Amino acid sequence: MKVLGIDFGQKRIGIAVGNTSDGIAFPRESIANSPDILTVLCDLAQAEQVSRIIVGLPLNLQGGEARIVAPARNFADSLEDALLKQERAIPVDFFDERFTSKIAQQAGALLGNSHKSMRGNLDSAAAALLLESFFAYKKAQKREA
Repeated sequence: MKVLGIDFGQKRIGIAVGNTSDGIAFPRESIANSPDILTVLCDLAQAEQVSRIIVGLPLNLQGGEARIVAPARNFADSLEDALLKQERAIPVDFFDERFTSKIAQQAGALLGNSHKSMRGNLDSAAAALLLESFFAYKKAQKREA
């Protein structure tokens, strides 16, 4: 099953696409969070033929909801509504995104990239990490069943 991963941000939306069969996610170019973002994402979901969308849930270190959770939830609800209006019933779910941005930043730094040079790619790298974490979680659930 093909899945679209989204790292929601007030300024930029990180995007990644992956497949549950191989558990690998590939970052796409980040998209500016603009008034037409829902249309852009609906079109992307159709073009990529995804069956599910995972939005990162920004939790704090203790597992509670960070201040950006409400905007992320509103965004996900709006995206699901926009998909339904276009007759695309694609489920939009959440998955814990703690540390994905930090890990993506550290990986880039290990490769010699500055934070400034990674700015546009960091969000999509975090989205790819989010999706790969989601795939690993689902795989572990299957083994336990």
